[in-house]
Amino acid sequence: MFKRLSVLFLLVLLGGCNEFKDLDTYVFEGISMAPTIQNEQEIQIDKKYYQDTPVKRGDIVLFEKEGEDFDQHAKRVIGLPNEMLEFKDGTVYIDGEKLSKKYHFNRVEGEAIQLKKNEYFVIGDNALSSMDSRHFGPLQEEEILGKVIIEED
Repeated sequence: MFKRLSVLFLLVLLGGCNEFKDLDTYVFEGISMAPTIQNEQEIQIDKKYYQDTPVKRGDIVLFEKEGEDFDQHAKRVIGLPNEMLEFKDGTVYIDGEKLSKKYHFNRVEGEAIQLKKNEYFVIGDNALSSMDSRHFGPLQEEEILGKVIIEED
């Protein structure tokens, strides 16, 4: 019995270690995600996370946007495929419903947008200092490189 438990524990431990091999370290530059992520803060990227798990509202993703001045960047997902986003009086509405208070963006403005299949709308937590989907449009699913994992202190 003890041998079985030892082997099971070892397999679980090794399986957990394999998960961490998929994490890459990335140094975030800028203030667009403050206060969640600070300038020059190290963050971890799980590049395999979305292979088995769908992108969810609230996730912070690392992405690559062709034709933009940056190679890779991180933002929070607020709009999911096929949703209608509207910006009224500094508030975000999704399909006519006010976005949850847990996501607060100061004075968010922009044109209403209808997302298509496989499109995501991302925004910086510090919306006043963020180049995001309000500027470069929605992300395509294939532009998302991985999920940002922020270590809590």
